[in-house]
Amino acid sequence: MTNSQEKYLVVSIHDVAPDFEQEINDALSLLDSLGSVRASLLVVPRYRGRSIEGDDNFVQFLKDLQAQGHEVVQHGLEHTSSVKPKGVWRRLRAGLFTRGEGEFLGPPAEEAARKLEEGRRIMRACRLEPSGFVAPAWLFDRAVLEALRSAQFRYTTTRWRIIDLKQGRRYAAPVVVLRGSTLKMSRLSRFYSEMLLRARARSRIVRVAIHPADVRLGALAWFRIILTELLGKRSALTYRQALDRLTPTA
Repeated sequence: MTNSQEKYLVVSIHDVAPDFEQEINDALSLLDSLGSVRASLLVVPRYRGRSIEGDDNFVQFLKDLQAQGHEVVQHGLEHTSSVKPKGVWRRLRAGLFTRGEGEFLGPPAEEAARKLEEGRRIMRACRLEPSGFVAPAWLFDRAVLEALRSAQFRYTTTRWRIIDLKQGRRYAAPVVVLRGSTLKMSRLSRFYSEMLLRARARSRIVRVAIHPADVRLGALAWFRIILTELLGKRSALTYRQALDRLTPTA
């Protein structure tokens, strides 16, 4: 039986694609130095037109990481939006949380389902079978949830929750994420993230998301401080492992 008082940490590395292999390795080196923390790797099947299908070296890199205990998660299709969101609320969300990367916020349901299936096809062609899907910037329309269920994904996530698609449950899981293309913006984002951690210290699950842009801005030292503090109080799990712990047993 799971200890209901136990707290968890999920570390995710976003935008996992050949373009960012060095940054991914740098982030993984940090996690190794903190006690071999295993991460959920958010893989973009065709990052801005460059597919992982046929990139044998990168696919083997992912398989090796899986063998070490890391989890592969499908992260959109191309990580770029071709449709301008309709409505003030959608445009506001897109403007606040992403810069043209909310590809699952705004397209018609049929187009979203096509993108989802094409990403799944690429992953399967590489013999990668992710059980989870995370939309770029955690932005998606409600209709995408049904498409995810139809595609037999086990879970997805929003900025504030993990959604168990099989059980129909939602788990509060605030995420620490840096947002900023400049050092100044990154520092502001760090301040917000630290405040969030204090406010959500009692949350059963806390997530930390690392992006290649964070590595390029020199934020890994800050992530080391945050992760060291969290690992002193929480067990580090991948998304799939966390759901295994949280799912009620008969």
